[in-house]
Amino acid sequence: MVSTVQLDAGAFPHILDLVLEASALTTLLAFRGTSHTFKTKVNTVLQRNGYQIVIKGSTTGTPKVTFRDSNVVPKHSAAHLAPSVRLVDVYNSAFNHDLSGLLPFLKPDFIRIFDYTRMTSRLPFSAPTVIISLDAFPTETQCSHSTPSLFSCYTSNEVVARVVINVRTRDKGMPSLSSSQVAVLRFPLNVREAVFLFSQVASHNEGGTLIDDALNNSTPLVNAIVDCMRHSFWMNITFVDTGFMVRRPNDRLPIELYHDAMDQALQAMNEHPQGPYNNQSMGNSSSAQLHFDRTATYRMSIGEEQFTIETMSIG
Repeated sequence: MVSTVQLDAGAFPHILDLVLEASALTTLLAFRGTSHTFKTKVNTVLQRNGYQIVIKGSTTGTPKVTFRDSNVVPKHSAAHLAPSVRLVDVYNSAFNHDLSGLLPFLKPDFIRIFDYTRMTSRLPFSAPTVIISLDAFPTETQCSHSTPSLFSCYTSNEVVARVVINVRTRDKGMPSLSSSQVAVLRFPLNVREAVFLFSQVASHNEGGTLIDDALNNSTPLVNAIVDCMRHSFWMNITFVDTGFMVRRPNDRLPIELYHDAMDQALQAMNEHPQGPYNNQSMGNSSSAQLHFDRTATYRMSIGEEQFTIETMSIG
C-alpha cells in the first residue's frame, strides 16, 4: 500500500513561488483570496511581472477589458489589479461606454493604439509612452477626416513624454499619409522625445505601379515628417531605417544606400529649414535634435523586451 504524505506549502516557499510565477492570472486571483500569505505572494508576482491589458470595443456594444492570458477582468478585482498593469493595448473606438471600474485607476507605462484613425472618444487614462501604428498606404476612405490630434484623446495628456510611431510602407508605390493620419504628428510641448520606426511590407500592386489615385491625393509621407520635424524644434527625434520613407525605383541598389541618403537629407533640412514652417519664422532659432539608427542597433540599445513592445508585437 502506497502511503500518502500531506505537504505543507508553507514549508516549501521556493516551490510555491515557482508555481505562482508560472500561473495564469485567473489562477493567481483564485489563490489570492485564500490566505494572507497567498495574497502577499500574488501581489508580489503581479507587481514584478506586470500585466498587459487589452481594450476592445465597437460603436454598437460595450468594450471588453481583458488580460492577455485571462477572460474579462472581474470588476471586484479592479482596485488591486490596476497597479500591476504596465501595458495597455487599445483596439477600436467606443470609449463613450463604461469600461468598468478598472480603468480610472490605471497608470501604465505604455499605451499601444492599433487603429488610431478610428478613435472617436477620449481614454480615461494616460501613460508616459504612447505607441501607435500608421500604414503609409491608405486611401482616404479608410480614415476618418474628423480624427483629432492624438493628444486630445487623453484626459491627462501632460503625462505623455515619449511617442513611438511605427510607419509601414509598401515596397512599391509612393508612401503617403492621409490628413487624419498626419494629425498624430502634432506633438504638444510636454512630449520631449519621438521615435519613428520605418518598415516595409510587400506591395499589393502588381508591376510596381502607384497604388491608386486616392493615394496620390494624400499628404506625402516625407513632407509630413519634415513638417513635424520643423514644428517640433524642442524635441529629440530618432529615425530608424529612413530609406523606407521613399519609393525605390531601382531595387538592385542596397537598401542601406537609401537609408544613408534619407538620413543626410533630413539632417540637412533640419539644419537649414525653408518655407513657412522654418524655426526662425516661428520665433525660435533652435532645431530638433535628430538621431539616426538602424533596426538592429536600435533593438540592441533598448533591449529585446522594450523592442517587442515598441514594434507592437502581440506577445
